[in-house]
Amino acid sequence: MFLVFALLYIDKNDAMLQNYLKTALRYLIRNKLQSFINILGLAIGIASTILLVIFIKHELSFDNFHDDSDKIGRIISRSVRSGGHEVIFPVTLYEIADRTKEQLPEVESATHLFRPNNFELSKKGEKKGFFKGVYVNHSFFDVFSFKLLKGDIKTALTGPQKIILTKSMANQIFKEDDPIDKTLQFNEKEYTVSGVMKDFPANSHLKFDYLISITSLDQDWLSQMGNDFNTYLRFNCALNEEIKTKAEKVVTTYVNKMFEPHGIKYEHFLQHLGDIHLHSDYNFDMAETGSIHYIYIFSILAVFILGIAILNYVNLFTASSQKRLKEVGIRKVSGAFRSMLIRQFLGESVIISFVSFLIAMLLVESFIGDF
Repeated sequence: MFLVFALLYIDKNDAMLQNYLKTALRYLIRNKLQSFINILGLAIGIASTILLVIFIKHELSFDNFHDDSDKIGRIISRSVRSGGHEVIFPVTLYEIADRTKEQLPEVESATHLFRPNNFELSKKGEKKGFFKGVYVNHSFFDVFSFKLLKGDIKTALTGPQKIILTKSMANQIFKEDDPIDKTLQFNEKEYTVSGVMKDFPANSHLKFDYLISITSLDQDWLSQMGNDFNTYLRFNCALNEEIKTKAEKVVTTYVNKMFEPHGIKYEHFLQHLGDIHLHSDYNFDMAETGSIHYIYIFSILAVFILGIAILNYVNLFTASSQKRLKEVGIRKVSGAFRSMLIRQFLGESVIISFVSFLIAMLLVESFIGDF
């Protein structure tokens, strides 16, 4: 089809180019099976490679949409228990967010997250199902760059019994109604909807349906919860070894002082926000994580698949060259130069590659949704 359109639009005076395209079209039609295998094989190889590259790019893009994401880190705790068993988890004490902000002038803001058990949400006594949520403090939007579609971002999480819904959850529960100032029942308590936020991006390691102000929980109970809080810090400059060392020292000193009566010691380190998705394999992690090993594997696989598709095409094209010796001989006797023959065969390869690429893009568009 591409060749037919090309023939229609080529200048009639360019007889040589027209002749090349006609010859290529006749050859492809005359060798339908080989042309089909060449084009389809190359198209599948290109489509597979594109899908793998899209996946790799997506995995590497996690959390880079936040403003100044290089300034954000989370605290990781490490403890060696009896028998030499090492436990590493991305949680720490409730007080750490405030302590680091007080003792480190480099900390602009700090927030902690607490994941509750799954409770069923209801509206006016009508059960609406289970949703995935988290308790956060009012600094959540100071650390992260998530946006509110409705409500005041400065006050939406200040004060108890406030809840922010994602757009998808708000649409599911309230349909066309404005959810602001409406109430929901959760864990036998009523919460007022104070905001609606954009859905968490697909490349965010945090994904929830709602946020609840952490002041809704009893503060004395919170201070007795132990190491149960994911804590994130935003600094006034990009993370470097000096800042990381200072933050780790402050956290370790405070935590070990609190756990000294129990004979437990912790070490802490600061994990860069951009490393969370691909470099985390911790206990009690609320983040949706992947693995850097998959990136290496799929990168090699993408090159391998594309290489096989190209080699397959080259082998089939070479195998058919013996059949075209007569054509080459006649063209040379008719006065064709070597450069003309090279341009013809290269042109055929370019045409096949271009058609394969178009088919590959159609395949990608067809499978990208499910993928």
